[in-house]
Parts: sequence; C-alpha cells; structure tokens
Amino acid sequence: MNYKNQEKKAIELLKSFEIALNAADSKAIPAFYTEDGQFMPAGFKTVSKPASLLKGVDRYLLGSGFHIKYSVEDLKVDGHFAFITAQASTSRLEAGSEVAASKSTRDFF
Repeated sequence: MNYKNQEKKAIELLKSFEIALNAADSKAIPAFYTEDGQFMPAGFKTVSKPASLLKGVDRYLLGSGFHIKYSVEDLKVDGHFAFITAQASTSRLEAGSEVAASKSTRDFF
C-alpha cells in the first residue's frame, strides 16, 4: 500500500470512530482502542481498558446528545503506524438542561 493510500485509510478510520461516537455505538467504540490504549477525557478519570469504556459510554453519549466532528490538522504515516493530530469540535446538552455546550480540543491518535 502506498503512502497516499495509508493516509486515506487512517482518515477513514478516524471518520469511523467519529461515526461510532455520534451514534453512541458502545459495542463498536472499544474496537478502536488497543489493549493498552487509554481514553483521557478532560475533566474525567482516565479509562485504561477498552472494555471499561462500555460502562460509561451509553450513559454519557446517549444521555447528553453528544456530537463530535474531527478535522485533521496533521497526519504522518511511518510504516505500519499513522499519527494524527486533529481538532475535535464537540457539543452536548448540559445536565438537566436543553442548552448545548460546545468545546474544542486537540486530539492525538
């Protein structure tokens, strides 16, 4: 596979992750993590095991109307690895409210 195809596959994978998050697909989300992968959301405890993601995903994503959109800022492919820096724009409903809170973060994959 050439470099451009590898870049395209990495972006497709990130897009699939975005779709799974927006659909609150708690069964699919852990598959995007390696066994030693960590999810480090701002303001929450780090989740160190992909299986542990299932515990809070439904409650957080479904209950808050969570939505995310990734914009790739930088992408490097090195052999069998791709490194992506992305801007994440998120929105979710404030607890007990109909008001959406928006936030932007830089994420590294």
